[in-house]
Amino acid sequence: MKKLAWVVFGLAGMALAQGNIPTDISEWFRDTAALAAVVAGVVALIRKHVWQSLDGLYVAALSLVVGVVLAYFGHRLGYVGGDWLAFGVMAGLGASGATAWLKGVVGGGGGSAPAGDMGHDASRSRLR
Repeated sequence: MKKLAWVVFGLAGMALAQGNIPTDISEWFRDTAALAAVVAGVVALIRKHVWQSLDGLYVAALSLVVGVVLAYFGHRLGYVGGDWLAFGVMAGLGASGATAWLKGVVGGGGGSAPAGDMGHDASRSRLR
């Protein structure tokens, strides 16, 4: 099962790397999975360039907020119907839940490293 998850996420990662986030904004609101991908990208951007110390439960909360805000703008632009709040919450949960699940499968972010030991190669920390 773990190998299957690696293959699926590897193929999905290659597909996303080739296509990036679509520039046609209407595609963002096609379904919750599409908006969840956009939310994950926005949260990663915020964590990398704006709020580097953000971690844990606050990342999930930020995902929810970003999902709801984007869904609201999608509603105002006419891409999402009256259920925009549920749409945004589901996209935010999908973004934070999918990344948490992937970290659990891969083994990262489990907190099993002893205090003081980063548990990874220090030269690779710039990639996070």
